Parts: sequence; C-alpha cells; structure tokens
Amino acid sequence: MFVQWYNAVRVNIHVWSDMLLLMPAYVRHASTLPPGSVMNVYQSLATAWTQTIPQGVPTVVSIAGQNWYLDSEGGGYNQDGWTHIYSLNGPSGSWLANPAWSPAEAALLLGGETAMWGEGINHDNFDAFVWRGAAAAAERLWATEENLGCPPAQCPGITHTRPGPSYWMQSRDPRLAQQMCRMSQRGIQTGPISPGFCSADALSSSAERADEQRWLLEAENAALKVALARARAAGNS
Repeated sequence: MFVQWYNAVRVNIHVWSDMLLLMPAYVRHASTLPPGSVMNVYQSLATAWTQTIPQGVPTVVSIAGQNWYLDSEGGGYNQDGWTHIYSLNGPSGSWLANPAWSPAEAALLLGGETAMWGEGINHDNFDAFVWRGAAAAAERLWATEENLGCPPAQCPGITHTRPGPSYWMQSRDPRLAQQMCRMSQRGIQTGPISPGFCSADALSSSAERADEQRWLLEAENAALKVALARARAAGNS
C-alpha cells in the first residue's frame, strides 16, 4: 500500500538517521528506503561520513550535537551562540564534505540545515535565537573555506585559500552585526551578536520621541479647541 501511494504522489521521503542507527537490523540497511529518499543526520558529521554516505544515501546534516539546533545554541553568552555554528569543521579539519570522497560520494551530501525546536522558545525569543545562528550557518553553507579565507588553525584540512583579505567571521564581526541591524530595521527582533548597538536604534528612538511629542501636541490642541468652544458657548448663553 505504501509503495503504491509513494509511486502515485511522486515525492521524496526524508527520514531521520535513526533508521540506519537504531532500527532492527532487517530494516536498517539503506536498500529498504524508496528511491530518492533523503537521510537527515542530526548526530554529527562523523555519522554522515561513516554511516549514510558509505551506504549511498543522499544526506542532509542538521548536527544537533554541534549547535545547529538553534534553541540550544552554544556555551557562553546567548549572543555568542552563532560562533559555535560558524566555527564547526569536519573530522579532518575540512568543512562538511570529506576530502577523500569520490565525486559520486561528494554529490550525496546535499547540504545542511538549522532547526528550531519549541522547548523553551516562544514568540518573545524566537527571532533572537533563530536569525543570528541561521545567518552564520548560511554563510558556511554558501561559501567554501577557501573563498572565506579560513585560518589554518581553524581549518587544518584546507591546503590553500584564495588570495586577498580573509572574510572569515570572528567574534564581533561587523558583517554579521550589520546584517542583524538591517533585519532589525525591518522589524525582526534579532538581538545583538556582541556588545554594541545599531545606529538605527538611536534614529528609531528619536523618531519615536518625535511621534510622542507630536501626539502630545495634537492632544493639547484638541483639548484647547474643546475649551475654546465651551467658552464661546458660555459667552453666547
């Protein structure tokens, strides 16, 4: 029945890596998955490198144990959580892919994702937990260590980087801070990534004060009009 439904709707199945790691042996092998299935590995990069890719399964990593579950973030201050996401590297010092993979194996690693789970999260802190970490992960997924100029101490598996300045983000990096400020201007409550403030915050406060003063003047003007009307009415009576 499931196979008939699957063939009819033509969708790709996404399953947790637990299917390979925890299920009974008779369903543990990747051959039991429908064609086109994708495995979500949340344990670690090593799990993808040693369990799913060798079995020929297309894989996406969300690596909860290495802080890509955004609601957990990392150690230290909440504002520093993005640094743990950004600084992650693979077992050999490279990024997500294993340098020893063949092109066919490398093609099986479809990419990565961040995830936000609801424990301890509500509308008051959702934006602050999500966007700093998601922005940091996005840059790591969209750019290679070579193009970012990752320092050798951070990426020992990288043998060469492009010439020119490094764009590797460090703590208090202005690029991420500027992005958070741009999002803040659009009404997203991103929170800070380091001590400091957005210049737009001061402008916003000035604008809010101006609006408040204008409202007070309008209220006073309306009250004066009412008082004047009453005085005129009293004088005509």
